[in-house]
Amino acid sequence: MSFTLIKGVFHLDAGIPDGDSVRFLADNDLLFDNLRGLPVEFRTDGTVMLRYEGIDAVEKTAIQPFATAARELNFALLREQADPHTNAPRGFILSRQTDKNRRPVSFAFSGDIDQDDGSIVFLDVELLRRSVNLKLVAKGQAYTMFYETLFAELRVELTAAFKSARRRALGIHRQDASLTGTSFQGRPSLDEIPPIFPKLWRRLEEYSRNHKDLAEFIHFMRTKVTDKLFTISDGRHISFDNAITVTGNNLKMKYEPFDMVFRPA
Repeated sequence: MSFTLIKGVFHLDAGIPDGDSVRFLADNDLLFDNLRGLPVEFRTDGTVMLRYEGIDAVEKTAIQPFATAARELNFALLREQADPHTNAPRGFILSRQTDKNRRPVSFAFSGDIDQDDGSIVFLDVELLRRSVNLKLVAKGQAYTMFYETLFAELRVELTAAFKSARRRALGIHRQDASLTGTSFQGRPSLDEIPPIFPKLWRRLEEYSRNHKDLAEFIHFMRTKVTDKLFTISDGRHISFDNAITVTGNNLKMKYEPFDMVFRPA
């Protein structure tokens, strides 16, 4: 799978990053013009917010210590080839496109690579294993989150890392309730429920702004949300509401995170 190589500096103290994002200052910001999608959004300091490809970390306003642990590991991995105390480690990203929020969807790497800035780089499994993205999953600090634009061989490697972390009960896997289920007791409970698939948590957070129980959650998902996906295990083309079960004030997912491949919005 081919990506544009963009070298630069990660700004760890800029904005409000979490476990799957960070601000990045490119050496040559004209290279962002090579990406598909909407033009990137620059801050006044020249940085852009990245969105990590293939993964999804616990939201920063969700349950602790998982949200903080994901961000701290993200920063530690970005510093891996630099001064461990710097808030501006050098590195590079591999990106093909932006998302609807004008963020480069990227694989992030600490250190350097023996290729010229702006080169087209083929991301194979060996290089993927160097990425911050895969390391976050392998250490149990992120879920897999797949869109159909990501090649199957990369999904397979990320899935293997996710399953390995789960077998060892690392990070989120100590309490993950995505498939076992959790109880929703209104908006105040959002920072108390155990870790769940972050895309589901975000939909629940949006719903909770106007609802105190789950009575209308499936209707909300069907009418207000446009998440479409393909399930690998049984070959279904469905909307996200069909991947969720609600019983009273309890909800859970019917599919593993790595079994769902979403269609970009």
